[in-house]
Amino acid sequence: MATLIAVLNRQHIKEFELPPIFSDEERGRFFDLPQWAYNVIETLKTQTNKVGFILQLGYFRATNKFFSSKDFHSIDIAYVARFLEILENNIHLNTYERTSYERHHAIILENLGYSKFNHKIKPVVQREAAELGRKLMRPRSLFMSLVDFLRSKKIEVPSYHALSEIITGAQKIAEESLYSQIDYHITKAHKQFLDNLLKVSEEENMRDLKIKRYKITLLKKSNQSTRPSRIKENINDLLCIKEIFDELETDITALRMAPETIQFYARIAIKSQVFQLARRNKSKYLYLLTFVIHQYYRLNDVLADVILQSVQTSLHSSSREHKEQIYNTRSNRHQIISDLAGKVSNNLELLKELEHIVDDDAISDADKLTAIKFLLTRKDDPEQIEKQLRALEQEANRILKDDDYYDIIEAKSLSLQNRVSPILKNIEFDEPQSEKKIIAAINYFKKKEGNIGADAPLDFLDGDHLNVVHESNGKLRVSLYKSLLFQKIADAIKSGVLNLKHSYKYRPFEDYLISKERWKEEKQELINRAGLSGFEDFAKIEPELKKALEDQFFITNKNILSGANKYAKFNDSGHLVVSTPKKEKVVVDPVVMLFPKERIIPIFEILSTINKLSGFTDCFENHHIKYVKKRPSSNLLLAGVTGLGCNHGIRRISKMSRNISQSELEYAVNWHFSVDNLIRSNDRVIGLINRLQLPKLFKGSKTQTHTSSDGQKYNIRVESLNANYSFKYFGKGKGVTVYVFLDQSHRLYYSVVISSSESEAHYVIDGLMHNDVVQSDIHSTDTAGYNEIIFCVCHLLGISFAPRIKNFLDQQLYSYEKRSRLSALGYTILPSEGINSTLISENWDDVLRFIATIKLRETTASQLFRRLSSYSRQHRLYKALKEFGKITKTLFLLKYIDDVGLRQAIEKQLNKQESSNKFGKAVFHGNNQEFQQSTKEEQMIAEGCKRLIENSVICWNYLYLSQLIHNEKSVAEKQHIIQSVKEGSVVIWHHVNMQGDYDFSDEYLNNAIQFSIADLIKLKVA
Repeated sequence: MATLIAVLNRQHIKEFELPPIFSDEERGRFFDLPQWAYNVIETLKTQTNKVGFILQLGYFRATNKFFSSKDFHSIDIAYVARFLEILENNIHLNTYERTSYERHHAIILENLGYSKFNHKIKPVVQREAAELGRKLMRPRSLFMSLVDFLRSKKIEVPSYHALSEIITGAQKIAEESLYSQIDYHITKAHKQFLDNLLKVSEEENMRDLKIKRYKITLLKKSNQSTRPSRIKENINDLLCIKEIFDELETDITALRMAPETIQFYARIAIKSQVFQLARRNKSKYLYLLTFVIHQYYRLNDVLADVILQSVQTSLHSSSREHKEQIYNTRSNRHQIISDLAGKVSNNLELLKELEHIVDDDAISDADKLTAIKFLLTRKDDPEQIEKQLRALEQEANRILKDDDYYDIIEAKSLSLQNRVSPILKNIEFDEPQSEKKIIAAINYFKKKEGNIGADAPLDFLDGDHLNVVHESNGKLRVSLYKSLLFQKIADAIKSGVLNLKHSYKYRPFEDYLISKERWKEEKQELINRAGLSGFEDFAKIEPELKKALEDQFFITNKNILSGANKYAKFNDSGHLVVSTPKKEKVVVDPVVMLFPKERIIPIFEILSTINKLSGFTDCFENHHIKYVKKRPSSNLLLAGVTGLGCNHGIRRISKMSRNISQSELEYAVNWHFSVDNLIRSNDRVIGLINRLQLPKLFKGSKTQTHTSSDGQKYNIRVESLNANYSFKYFGKGKGVTVYVFLDQSHRLYYSVVISSSESEAHYVIDGLMHNDVVQSDIHSTDTAGYNEIIFCVCHLLGISFAPRIKNFLDQQLYSYEKRSRLSALGYTILPSEGINSTLISENWDDVLRFIATIKLRETTASQLFRRLSSYSRQHRLYKALKEFGKITKTLFLLKYIDDVGLRQAIEKQLNKQESSNKFGKAVFHGNNQEFQQSTKEEQMIAEGCKRLIENSVICWNYLYLSQLIHNEKSVAEKQHIIQSVKEGSVVIWHHVNMQGDYDFSDEYLNNAIQFSIADLIKLKVA
């Protein structure tokens, strides 16, 4: 029998196979019997059977799973015994016969409407696993998705072994299917094309020397630079890959591989050395083919990113220069006006003196004439003054016109052309799925090889641009035309009206959704799998929403009018002002005093301790490469985590550390550090925190988990297309945003690195969908994290979205009722607009398809939002999502106005987020807290390591405080510590040494570098 994939670690398997551990509240809820269960109990003869039946029912209601009677918890047995009013001594579960046990299973399944997991049901689960396996999901994610699928289908959840067997089979089938398809579609000639990638090629280095390297090695990395020389290198790589891609395109189309599959196997090829790929028989061509597809898609995306960034940089530079010109002109004008005013004033003074002389009878006419002539030598020429003033005004008016802005753009055109022109000549656009006018202009540009003539297409230009693109004599301003064309292309790529033919990021929006054909054929199945059955018919859910909105308008207005709401007032301008009373702030966090003062804990000690308890380094696996060295030691992996997470870098951490080899560390990071592995590692630590009791102190509700997300800006030291300019945050440099998700217990359960110019709201749903270890019930963001569409999607995902509202002047309320009717009722909180329910209803099917795509993880929500938000003015789905979001947003805003407790809970959660952001900066302290990685994937790995360190410190803090409480003998002191923790925070790191250890021993100095001062002072340097 084939070896099963290790889906869960030993601890998680044990937890899965054992009955759940209930709180008192949960025990009462799950063992509260429905009437049919009472009827069953009356038919049971022995007390043991009655207790066994109730326990099985309670555990099944909680997990949809049955457990062995020998594992039933004694505390639950005692609870049920008290409930039945029988003695525990009379209960003998070891005599709970198998026949009774299985009969009770059947009764429970039948009454709860569940199917038994058996050989008839197993193929259904295998088909679902095969569908999930096609996407090459992480084994743990696949496991959790299968459990969710079983629950949605009301099928009994089987044992871990049964599920891991299905998952192993699904992944094996998926891989074998790929191998057979490759063998079927790829001809011998095409295999030769792929084999050429493993042959030696030559490249010139900086000294013009020929260096022999493998062709595939030369194509593995792309430049993240907008410098023309680097762009040229990317284009050369693109053309090289294109030659192979074009030859194999028919085969590639026939294989229909999902993007996740392509990326999964391509990354193996990228990390592998040539000899490792050459040794493979079965999988070599799968790796090489996916490498070609992946690199071709990625290079197209990189070059499209270069267009976007180059155009943006040019526009910002032009705008800045134009503003500087305006500023300088205004300054000069003010100075000249001031000088002219002085001259006019001088002439007026002379005129007064002349009048005084003329009117003075004591002075002779001859003396008057002499004095007048002398005074006239001091006068300023009025005509010259008027001429200067007129010229100044003309110059000021001229520079303030847009014409000069376009002159600047024209002057900067050559720099932009050097970057964009070569790209446009070599990338392919999806012409049928793009706007015809812009495609016509691009094709003209390509055909003429950038040599623009008087017959150049102008249809793509709007009125303003058409007015400036010609000189006064009608001649086309070629350089300006090219700049405007490049701007339109960049706008069109971002807006989705211009799409790439081969790309991950810039395909048509429909390509990212579940296809219309598949939706039509499998709609009911997809809706059920996505858990959207309750939203299937908008006509049925709309009346409930309408009533909820009507009721909330009434409640919110009633409480304001009656004075019950003390914190919502109208100011003198008639604007609503909502205040949130701050809870009494503790000056010194009481938890700080509980941590060790006699020593500082090294970060290595913390990581090592948490790893021993959670086994997070077990996640740094490499399942798919056979020809690699043995798995790195845990200490080596921890060194890599520290090097990247504390931002020292791998080379520097190896030089700073003892007993760490740089080559071994680089090998470990290259082969075992991936975004996926680091997500799983963090999940392990979060899972360990979840097993502790102390984190539950921070939950405001036993039944709800409140989460939040926020972005934090980081500078970047290297060139990166994932970074962007922002003078506000980075001055003249570039940077990225690290968007982090946090729950009430301070668990950092998701993070992503995005360009600083991207909308944070696009990534909110991505974090909420990462629910392997934290499932959010209510989620909060700051101002940058919300819009109407997020309200809509969260509602349909079953999550309450609760952002912090800073200013109600910027908010609009919506209603089914007319504003005039509500105003007549005396309401002061009134809607601004109505809700267009027809728009929602007409597009509801596409809304469901959009949400199902996210729920079933066909595409990430951020990718959908990036493409969809571009269409905002014309795409009906965007409008429908936004219109539905207006309903849920208004409901929230009305509750937000009315409920001071809700506002305080949001403030409290976002304050935790701010504290966590400070912690993140403290961990990522090396290299001036600037990212050293150029690609998004590398940045995500560094961020994953940083987050792993943060979670480990938080987990260690919980463990230390839990141990402190456990060891304390005094009940009063225990309660004091618990209360201190409840009032404080575990995001504390003053007791942690992030910087590394200093060795002041004589032994260490034996290896110190020695200097001969006698020789050095004689050294001649002149």
